[in-house]
Amino acid sequence: MCGIFGVYSQSDINLDQAREALHLLEHRGPDQWSDHLSDGLYIGHQRLSIRDLSSDGIQPFISEDNKVIVAVNGEIWNDASLRQELGEEHFKGHSDCEVMLHGYIRWGIDNLVEKLDGFFAAAIFDRRSGQLHLIKDRWGKKPLYYANTGHSIIFASEIKSILQYEPSLRVFDFEGIKHWMAYRGSHLPKTIFFGVNKVVQGHYITINADLSETRAQHFDLSQHAAGMESIEQASDQEIDENVSHLLGKAMEKRLLADVPIGLQLSGGVDSSLIAAKLREHSSGPLSSFSVVFKDQADQAFSEEKYSDFVASKYQLDHHKLAIDKKDIAGALKKMVYHFDGMLDIPNAIPIFLLCEYAREHITVFLTGEGADELFGGYGKFTKGAKYQKPNPLAKLIPDTFFDLNFLFDRVRYNYVYSLYLSHHYAGNTSLMLDHINAFVSPLTINRYFGELEHNMIDQLDTETLSEFPFMKQLLLTDHMTYLNFLLERQDKASMAAGIEARLPFMDSELINYVIRLPHQQLLDEDMHKKPLKRLAEAYFSHDFVHRPKVGFPLPITNWLNDEDGFKSSLDKIYADDFLVLQKADRKGLLGYLKSKRFSYRQISYGDDEKIWLQWQLMVLAEAQEIFNITDIR
Repeated sequence: MCGIFGVYSQSDINLDQAREALHLLEHRGPDQWSDHLSDGLYIGHQRLSIRDLSSDGIQPFISEDNKVIVAVNGEIWNDASLRQELGEEHFKGHSDCEVMLHGYIRWGIDNLVEKLDGFFAAAIFDRRSGQLHLIKDRWGKKPLYYANTGHSIIFASEIKSILQYEPSLRVFDFEGIKHWMAYRGSHLPKTIFFGVNKVVQGHYITINADLSETRAQHFDLSQHAAGMESIEQASDQEIDENVSHLLGKAMEKRLLADVPIGLQLSGGVDSSLIAAKLREHSSGPLSSFSVVFKDQADQAFSEEKYSDFVASKYQLDHHKLAIDKKDIAGALKKMVYHFDGMLDIPNAIPIFLLCEYAREHITVFLTGEGADELFGGYGKFTKGAKYQKPNPLAKLIPDTFFDLNFLFDRVRYNYVYSLYLSHHYAGNTSLMLDHINAFVSPLTINRYFGELEHNMIDQLDTETLSEFPFMKQLLLTDHMTYLNFLLERQDKASMAAGIEARLPFMDSELINYVIRLPHQQLLDEDMHKKPLKRLAEAYFSHDFVHRPKVGFPLPITNWLNDEDGFKSSLDKIYADDFLVLQKADRKGLLGYLKSKRFSYRQISYGDDEKIWLQWQLMVLAEAQEIFNITDIR
C-alpha cells in the first residue's frame, strides 16, 4: 500500500537526491508523501491511503520523544486487539500500521514481530541504540531491498530507488542472475544487482551504528508446522466446515478499507470461490475484473465463459479488459522497470494491465493467490512423489543416454522424459525439493553459465523438513520458496498501478489450520485441493469445479518470435554488448536455444525450459538498457 525509501549514513545525506529516489516510488503511494531527516537518517514514505485517510495516517510515525521512527508498507490485521493491549491513549490516529510504533516501544523487535498478523515490510529506527531494523513478515509479499556502501545503508521498496541514490550500484551480479534464472523465489538474499540484497520473508536485518549487519529469522514455516499438533482424524465434513469458516473470517479482515474494493476474477476455482464468499459478506454493489484475449488464436488460454458465469451468478458489476500480444509486448519495458529487472513471468504483464484498468474504479483488489500452494493445487506435487519411487529400468540407463535426446521424436518424448525423472530423482529427496520449482533446470544453468554457488533449499531448515512425509515436504517447501515469487509478482504488478492486492488464502489462521492436516486430506493422484473443491461444489457445478486446471497462462511460445510480440526485444540477447552472455558459454547456449532438442530436465514445466531461458535473457537485456547497466561481476 506504500513505498519506503531511506538512508542511514555516516556521512552527509543529500536531501534533494533522497527525495528524487523516494518519488520514483510514487506509483506505490500516489496519495501523499512525507519524510524525516535527522542525525544521519533519512526515511521517506509514499502513501496509498486505504485505512484512516486523514493526516493522522501519514508516515513515517515518530514517537513523542523523537527516539523511534517507523515507516511501514502493508496491512496489520490484528491492530484492534493490539491497540487494546497497548492502550488507545497512545495512538494519534486510526491507521493499522501505527501499532508498529507503539508495539516496538513497548515490546521490542522480537516480541513485536511475534505478535503481528499481517503482510508488511517495515523500517524501524531506534535512536536510543542507533539501530535500524528492516523487517519482512512471515510470507514476504511486500518487497524490501538494501545496499551497504561502506558509509551508508540505502533501503527501499524497489531497487530503482537505491540505484537512483547510488549510481555506482548499477552493476549486474552474475551469481545473482544465475540464481534468479533457476529459482525465482528463494531464501537467498541476492538480487541481480551487485551489492543489492533483499530482506527475506520471515527475517529482519539489524543495522548497527557502525553499519555492521546482523540477520535474524523470526519465522520458519517448517519449524512452525513441526511445533503444531497434527489433525489426524477429522472427517471431510469437519474439514470443509472449518475451511469455510476460516476463509470467511479472512474475507472479513480483507474487507476493512475506507476505499472501494474489487475482485480479480480469473474464472478459476480459487477466485470464483472468493467471489462466492465475498457475496456472503457483502450485499452491496461489487465490482469484478477479468482479462480476455482479442485474438481467436489465443482463445485456448481463455476462461472468459467461466468468469462471466460467476459474475452473473453473484450479480457482480463485471469489467473485462481485452488484450493481445501487441498490448503485452508494448508494456514489456514498463514492467521490466517496475520489477527492477526481475520480471519473473509473462503473466505479470496482464495482471498490471488489469490493475491499471481497474484503478479507475477501485483501490483494493482481492485475489485467489496462495490457494494452490497451501492446498496442493499443482500436478508437480503428485509428479514429484511419483518420481521419488525407484524405477528399475531407469536406474540401468547411463546419464549420457539422455544427451542423445535429439534422436527421439515428440511421440517418444513423454516416455523418455518419465525415464529421465525416475533416473535422476528416485530416492533423492533433497534434489527433488531443490529442482521441483526451477523454471530452468539448475543442471542447465551449470552447463551454460557455470556452477551455481547456492541452491533453492540451502537457506531452509532441511533437518526439520525431513521429519515430515515427502508430500508434506513438497507442500511446505513450495510455500517457503515458489510462493514468495508469486506474492511479489502480485504486489509489484498491482502496486505499479497504485492498487493494493489482498489475498484471503494467505491468512494466518487459515494457514495454521491447513498445515496441520495430513497431506492425504489435501490431495492425491485423483484430486488436488480436495477441501477447496468440495467447498466450491457447494456453490458451483461438478463440471465447473473439476475441469482441467488453466491458471493464468499466456501463449508465450506464439509471441516470442512474432514481430507484433516480443521479437524486437528477444533480438537484443544476440547483441555483442549483452553483458550476461559475455560471462556465459555464449556459443553453446545460443546453439541450445536454436536447436530442436527436447529438454528433459524440468520437473514442473515439461519441455518449456528453452522458452523460459529466452524469456529471462530477453528481460535481462531490457534491464541492462533501462537501468543503464555497464558492468557485470
